[in-house]
Amino acid sequence: MASRVKLLPESLINRIAAGEVVERPASILKELVENSLDAGATKIEIDIEAGGRQLVRVADNGCGLNKEELFLCLERHATSKIDANSDLMAIGTLGFRGEALPSIASVSKLSITSSDGEGQGHRIKVEGGKIIDLSPAPANRGTVVEVRDLFYNVPARRKFLKSQPTETAHLLEAAQRYALSRSDLRLVMRDGAKEVLRVDERADMASRILTVLGRNAAASLRKIKLESGDLAIEGWLAAPEASARSHGSLFLFVLGRPVRDRLLARAVAEGYGRALPGGKFPAGVVMVEIDPARVDVNVHPAKTEVRFREPGIVFEALSRAVRSAIDVSPLSEAQDEDPNCFRLSRDSGGPDSPLPRGARGPGPEFRDNEPGLAEERSGSISGGASRISSRGFSENSKPFFQPHFSMGRPSAGRASEPVPDLTPPWLQD
Repeated sequence: MASRVKLLPESLINRIAAGEVVERPASILKELVENSLDAGATKIEIDIEAGGRQLVRVADNGCGLNKEELFLCLERHATSKIDANSDLMAIGTLGFRGEALPSIASVSKLSITSSDGEGQGHRIKVEGGKIIDLSPAPANRGTVVEVRDLFYNVPARRKFLKSQPTETAHLLEAAQRYALSRSDLRLVMRDGAKEVLRVDERADMASRILTVLGRNAAASLRKIKLESGDLAIEGWLAAPEASARSHGSLFLFVLGRPVRDRLLARAVAEGYGRALPGGKFPAGVVMVEIDPARVDVNVHPAKTEVRFREPGIVFEALSRAVRSAIDVSPLSEAQDEDPNCFRLSRDSGGPDSPLPRGARGPGPEFRDNEPGLAEERSGSISGGASRISSRGFSENSKPFFQPHFSMGRPSAGRASEPVPDLTPPWLQD
């Protein structure tokens, strides 16, 4: 009897991987720009056509590739960014898996022109995952990647793309995030012949925020800055009266990586407290620098989520930094008049640490229903260090707490009433 279990062909493996990496044209732009930044680029030019369906082109002045590296970069799990298991415990680059280029190449017509500045440049062309040409090409130091006819060989995937204006908006948002991520980066984006974004390498953060968020937010920026050991937080946030009408105006970065992190977003909201007008959302930029060994970025296929080893420390530091900059009373000061707020005290006898009731479910168990924040249901901190007591703190009296966030589901086996869902609107699915 023939075996029913078999190895998949490489072309099918790449298409499966493309399902995780290539969600839409903006996913391609994200991967290509991150490759450019990891290559040391300080100038990036982006061209798109038809919402990215026809073309996504990224040109940079990074270190470039030689002929042999052009071949290797199209192999799955070929990368210059990690070498050993220990590197995964302290990732300092934006990319590291070596999956993006072969995945993109399997569902598009891809060409890469590159030179490392030490010899002849080369261009490699790939269609549907198959290399069709490799030839010398004139090129300055750097790399140009062109992705054409996305999903031309997977029409079912192409049908799921949104309208051209919607896909263009996602592409612009992705470019804006990287324009805000570094103060020394020159980034230009064109939609056809029309320039839709430009930031100069000499532009400071206030100028970049003006370009991305507009004059109203930029005119009322409050600077936040905090350093504690190997944790450093820097940010520029709009005053409450200049807050945004949508959730897309808060840009979060961890180690230079754009992230959509619920813990950080809630910490910012806690910092604003009741000063944030109803129906309005925080606007600005928050950057977190931390020892790479204290944060895991390998928790999401698109690398858009992170998991902090000590999330409570990061939450408290950021919320207090925002509160100090915004100069408003914390939500918890209204606990006497608002039954949905309560106060927790540290075991160590330190100052009270306010958190809204939605921020922690009752009991010792952690919840695993939110990516990047949940730990094991056993109630132990990741790594098995210390047990969490019913108040959420370590029973060995370490001055540390680890908030986790409930979506309104009571703990398993507990007959208490459901915890109110206080998830901010901009984080609700």
